[in-house]
Amino acid sequence: ITNMPLQRYPPAGMTGPVTVFSTDIYGYNGGMYVASASSSFSPIETHFRAFNYDSTTNANANYWTTPYALYSSTSGAYLGATSTIISGVIVLGEWLQIQLPVAIILNNYNIYTWATAVIRGPKDFRIAGSNDGITWTLVDSQTGITGYTTSGKSLSIANNTKAYSYYRLVIISIQNNNDAFASIMEWEIYGFPLYPYTNKLGSINNK
Repeated sequence: ITNMPLQRYPPAGMTGPVTVFSTDIYGYNGGMYVASASSSFSPIETHFRAFNYDSTTNANANYWTTPYALYSSTSGAYLGATSTIISGVIVLGEWLQIQLPVAIILNNYNIYTWATAVIRGPKDFRIAGSNDGITWTLVDSQTGITGYTTSGKSLSIANNTKAYSYYRLVIISIQNNNDAFASIMEWEIYGFPLYPYTNKLGSINNK
């Protein structure tokens, strides 16, 4: 892979749980994007809001929030039972997920929590990748992330070479300070796409 452009996914703001972006406008990055989550506080504070390209508006129609009391209001620890098996390890925590129409190598990402309650930001979490939405592989592991501001948190992934079409953020604990929710205003994902091409020495499609 050479001279691949780093791009953001999805290529524009999602307007619903399933959003299709025209390939005439967005090229190979166009197609169907699907947002989902293990749970949501309400039909308003729901998963696709975290991919709508708005990291500043405080209205509750602009972020994803977990149901009340799934995280401790004192320690921030997860109190629920939802789990994801990541690289053979059971990881407990509510999750936010995006399915892409193309596999990408994740390079870096930004997480914005609710601007008026940054204490809801993920403290300990995992990023997992999959190509079938069933089997998950660890892509990034973060522990003790605090100090969220309205500028969000920017995190890079070193030496990553594997491409996935599903990415899942599993929140093990939140920053916390007398709150019991996890909230994500925006999860910005940046990566390198794998473009298909025809092998000029044969007829096999490669990536």
